[in-house]
Amino acid sequence: MGWSRPGAMILGAALILGSLAVPALAAEPSGPKSQAPRTDEEGVGGKMFRKAVRGGQNLAFGLVTDVPRTVYYESRDHGAVYGFSVGLVKGVGLGAVRTAVGVYELLTFPIPANDYEPVVLPASPFEPGPTEAFPDIP
Repeated sequence: MGWSRPGAMILGAALILGSLAVPALAAEPSGPKSQAPRTDEEGVGGKMFRKAVRGGQNLAFGLVTDVPRTVYYESRDHGAVYGFSVGLVKGVGLGAVRTAVGVYELLTFPIPANDYEPVVLPASPFEPGPTEAFPDIP
């Protein structure tokens, strides 16, 4: 059973709009509070929400955005022939990794693994820069 085109478009729009709402929802309201002070600048709920949105974006748009991104950066750094051959294959691989990471982040967003930090950089498929998978590993 597959996704219908309108359903996929609605999901995509919801993920994009949800990512735009993350900074607004995570911001501290001004004024006095009766709660205990936070020890970190963003609460755990905000980090969990950001991880879930990031996972949804990576799942929905990972392959679609990483192929042209990788072709562009490989062409820029090594020439057009290299970019359109090696960059295409590398982009499909990185897109598959980003999609798999999206599934992982969606399934594990309540778990504070690695303090909710992204597994792939750039964290969102819409941020500029070449994709780097597992940036913590030397």
